[in-house]
Amino acid sequence: MATGNANGTFTQVSGRLDNFGAHPDAGGWTTAKHPRLLGDVNGDKRADIVGFSSKGVMVATGNANGTFTLVSGRLDNFGADPSAGGWTTEEHPRLLGDVNGDNRADIVGFSSKGVIVATGNANGTFTQVSGRLDNFGAHPDAGGWTTAKHPRLLGDVNGDKRADIVGFSSKGVMVATGNANGTFTLVSGRLDNFGADPSAGGWTTEEHPRLLGDVNGDNRADIVGFSSKGVIVATGNANGTFTQVSGRLDNFGAHPDAGGWTTAKHPRLLGDVNGDKRADIVGFSSKGVMVANGHTDGTFTLRPQRLDNFGADPSAGGWTTEEHPRLLCDVNGDNRADIVGFSSKGVIVATYDTNTTFVVRPGRLDNFGAHPDAGGWTTAAHPRLLAD
Repeated sequence: MATGNANGTFTQVSGRLDNFGAHPDAGGWTTAKHPRLLGDVNGDKRADIVGFSSKGVMVATGNANGTFTLVSGRLDNFGADPSAGGWTTEEHPRLLGDVNGDNRADIVGFSSKGVIVATGNANGTFTQVSGRLDNFGAHPDAGGWTTAKHPRLLGDVNGDKRADIVGFSSKGVMVATGNANGTFTLVSGRLDNFGADPSAGGWTTEEHPRLLGDVNGDNRADIVGFSSKGVIVATGNANGTFTQVSGRLDNFGAHPDAGGWTTAKHPRLLGDVNGDKRADIVGFSSKGVMVANGHTDGTFTLRPQRLDNFGADPSAGGWTTEEHPRLLCDVNGDNRADIVGFSSKGVIVATYDTNTTFVVRPGRLDNFGAHPDAGGWTTAAHPRLLAD
């Protein structure tokens, strides 16, 4: 654990919670079987760890001093063992979001048969909600959704401050809105784009990331899709549907005319970098960081400047998706998203200058990196996340 400072640096916290780790003494957790997420489970405005062990859900609540305390008890579901439901990372995504609007993180699990929810409690535990939405699941009766073809995300589409499901089926976008009792209601209608079928655009997970963020600043989640030819946006409506925005930003796409971006080499993220409460695109090209700012009409404008770091080319640092995660978070508390990059030698931060682009901050935290001197962290074994 390392806490963010006002100058854009990090300070490592002393002490360690001996759980949620790959070593047998820390539970023998693996990325392939045991997702670990962050969310405010108990509603104290501090991030907690939610770990999906083989036997079920374990929680560690965050403390004001930057440490974590393991919560006693376990929810015996959402885990890899048959006794915990037989959940797999290949078939059964598990996400966190506030479904019932109580300002506490809830689990939304996509089982083979459909969507199962467990709501967060003030004591840091979870309670499973009765009932199931028989859609968005791997079984044919639940739609035949697969992780390889059909991303499922959470976001507040209708602006009621409750998490909704946005699913990218083969035929297009489907939505289920969250209810105050922790259940979901499927929205009628479908946006016939952003899907795997040719009639829905022929989108693939390998080439075409699809993200959620509030591009136009109306407090509703919008779809930002990176097609082969560039960026396509669909804005969220109060009835839980989406409306596609006319026009396209001809960059950040897989086609050579759109920059030749690939998921394997070029992460694309959303965050409010300029502080206008609208989502911006931050793309890590081979040559460095490129930014496109979001507008109230749901379109994006590319910034002319580029930060020559955090990219795949040697001149931009030689960053790879296999070894060097790059994330967005407000490190210095100025309400603008900063880049946090886990280089081989340690953590590098870049803050946004609204007149130009990102600027790398001096100093480096010599931990959390792939090099042995920085701890020997690997993406396969050692997840690194950001939260307050």
